[in-house]
Amino acid sequence: MTRPRVYLDTNVSILAFETGADAGEPARPLLTAIEDGVVDAVTSEPTLAELLVKPMRDGDAALAEVYRTMIAAGARFTVAPVDRPVLELAAGERARHAALKLPDAIRLASAIRSECTVVASCGRALAPFSDTIRVCALDSEAIHLLTRAAE
Repeated sequence: MTRPRVYLDTNVSILAFETGADAGEPARPLLTAIEDGVVDAVTSEPTLAELLVKPMRDGDAALAEVYRTMIAAGARFTVAPVDRPVLELAAGERARHAALKLPDAIRLASAIRSECTVVASCGRALAPFSDTIRVCALDSEAIHLLTRAAE
């Protein structure tokens, strides 16, 4: 069986690492599934820049290093480059959806080009633009079903 490929929105990592234990709980089943090799994870290069802002602002070198280590290509994690094909696809998504902001368009385009089956996000910002790829909130049953289906 082919493992599902899930694009991780930046806010998934923020939820898991920058909030209290209870608040970060919704991210844990997905992150555990990635660690266990049940699900393949994808994100794009701008995710690192987004994640490093708070640790750099707060002088939290340890958290910054966690993010640098996490956002590195490996056996279970792919970091998609933002190249010309991704940018052109992002432009096409923005042309179809006037309200879609460029960072979100790049996320969607990266997920599509990486052949992800779903985008995992904690927010609802991407949901209105999900006619091309499925967007699931971490608090939804869809993420749990996705990780269970691959087991």
